[in-house]
Amino acid sequence: PRQRRLLAVLAMHAGESVGTSGIIDAVWPEGDLPSDPRETLRTYVSRLRRALGGSDTIAARAGTYTLRVSPDTIDAHRFETCLDDAREEPSAVLLREAMSLWRGPALYGFEHEDWARSYVARLTELRLVAGACSGTSDSSQPRPAFWIQVCVPAAILPKIQPLSFFRIIGSPPSAPKT
Repeated sequence: PRQRRLLAVLAMHAGESVGTSGIIDAVWPEGDLPSDPRETLRTYVSRLRRALGGSDTIAARAGTYTLRVSPDTIDAHRFETCLDDAREEPSAVLLREAMSLWRGPALYGFEHEDWARSYVARLTELRLVAGACSGTSDSSQPRPAFWIQVCVPAAILPKIQPLSFFRIIGSPPSAPKT
């Protein structure tokens, strides 16, 4: 589990330097630190490098570690890239492609841990919005705005507007005349 935590923390920040102290907090969240956590972390990093295929996959520099992979090899990053592309050119096809990257909860097994909670919450909200927008009878257009207002959970609606996710078309249907 600790090796998976290490990989998860580094993958969340692929291509970015992550401080050793933050990694230690994530790898040992219960506070049951080994006698020399930095040395144990170096051992974990060494094992993870071997598992990933080489010493150049994780760089160590000045109290930080960096997972040196293309962010596009990380499903969460690819998901967000698809959403960014859909923001530029609204497309249910892109939204469905983004949704196809999901295999279960984000950071499964760690989703309730302090170090992962905000990252998981953000991805989960994006997933709900993208899922709500992705289906339509016309596969080239996202669902209309009124559909999102009806089907997206109310807690998420305030977050849709600031994100300016999609240039969504459509208007609510007219109320029947009485």
